[in-house]
Amino acid sequence: MTDPLSTVDCPHGLDPRWCSLCLHGPPPRAAQEPRISSCRSCGEEIIWGVFPKTRKKMPVNADPCPGRGSITIDGFDADDKPVLVARAKGTGEYVSHFATCRQAKTWRR
Repeated sequence: MTDPLSTVDCPHGLDPRWCSLCLHGPPPRAAQEPRISSCRSCGEEIIWGVFPKTRKKMPVNADPCPGRGSITIDGFDADDKPVLVARAKGTGEYVSHFATCRQAKTWRR
């Protein structure tokens, strides 16, 4: 079975499914999958989210802790970053990484 996109010609000589100049680009990530990275200090897995009004970024622990956290991810913004919403302590799903990182003091401003 042949891929129908492979029959489209790319004027740039690239695979048309991946040519960013032709705007085919790679397939988009599922919106329910936040990008996981590692803390540069302690190495734990974190998710970088953004608060919608202030546009400030904050790391949260990648593992959800229902009943313990104070942050909830409420969808994704136009840049595909998780939108963070602050909640009362114990009602959110995620914990701020600043609360659990052993090196948090070195990153605070």
